[in-house]
Amino acid sequence: MKKLKLAVLLVLTAVMIFPLFTIGASASSAYQTYTYSIDGKALYSPDAYSASKTVGSADLSLGSFYPNVTGKDLEKLSKLDNPGDMVTDSEKKVYIADSGNNRIVILSRYLELDYIISDFVNDKGNPDSFTNPQGVFVVNPKDGDNGEIWVCDTDHNRLVVFDRVTFEFKKIVDQPQSQLFDDDAVYKPVAMAIDQYGRIYVVSSTTYQGIIV
Repeated sequence: MKKLKLAVLLVLTAVMIFPLFTIGASASSAYQTYTYSIDGKALYSPDAYSASKTVGSADLSLGSFYPNVTGKDLEKLSKLDNPGDMVTDSEKKVYIADSGNNRIVILSRYLELDYIISDFVNDKGNPDSFTNPQGVFVVNPKDGDNGEIWVCDTDHNRLVVFDRVTFEFKKIVDQPQSQLFDDDAVYKPVAMAIDQYGRIYVVSSTTYQGIIV
């Protein structure tokens, strides 16, 4: 009788535990999160986050923005090429610095194509464009304005600013002048941010003294 009770208890325990293993297996991610120890070795760690959705170039219909482009040119422009940065705004729109295609891709909150910035007319009235833009930052609207899109136009050594709603060109911010820079210093902005007081912070890939403010 005791053996029968023990057998029944083991079966019930197994029935209770089995779903936990099932849930754990189904909830496990397709990748492993890791961190680094104090001596620089990679260590497995609990997942910091898990992906809920994957979006690729084929999902974005990028080619629809270029009705007059065909062939290999259209094929290239229909795909993201080495995207360097991504940011979202207060309306959950997504801004991607598509570095390899020299453009900024803007998606709606539903990850549908909204607009692409690549060519513009600068403050001198001349046609202009990006070369290898590696960073993008959005200033959300305040005090009734539209907000701004700031682009790190890396290989043109400058920042370019656009209206967040109309996408119209606003201004170019060239390399800051400072005695802290060497005479032969090259300005290559790759990332930037603006705080609530309007201070601009820039990371230049060729500046090793720190963040430029």
